[in-house]
Amino acid sequence: MKLSKECLSELSAYAYRFALLTLKNKEDAEDVMQEVIYTLLKTELEKTDNSALKAWTYKTTISKCLNLRRNSWFKKRIPLSEEEIFLFPDAEENTDDKIDIIEAFRKLPLKYSNIVYLYDVAGYSVKEISTILNIKESTVYTRLHRGHEKLRKDLKVCAYEI
Repeated sequence: MKLSKECLSELSAYAYRFALLTLKNKEDAEDVMQEVIYTLLKTELEKTDNSALKAWTYKTTISKCLNLRRNSWFKKRIPLSEEEIFLFPDAEENTDDKIDIIEAFRKLPLKYSNIVYLYDVAGYSVKEISTILNIKESTVYTRLHRGHEKLRKDLKVCAYEI
């Protein structure tokens, strides 16, 4: 399968942002991104449209991040400072608001942050998220609702419009 440079760049950006959200460490996120792209290049996928590749990228990134988080040394890692995180490419230019949102995302448990990110930032539907994460749609709805509630609570209402 041949992929264009632009497509690889876009997929690596998706993988990096998602890994950064999950791992909270720039170097680990870069390693996971490289592993995902390497796996993509050596894997022959049947579907080559952008939405299928993007979904495959998120699913593979989640898997590699979870594998990395299972290691005992991972808990000793130091999280990123707010200046180094660029998870929300379309966020408003107000840096204080962006840092508040990122900080609230960092506080979310992983099972909520993955779903909220895929839904709100990546733009996936609940059905697509359930397929990517291999969980029931009702579970996605529940975690999405709970994640949004936790964000609202942390951001003290209306700073985060859902």
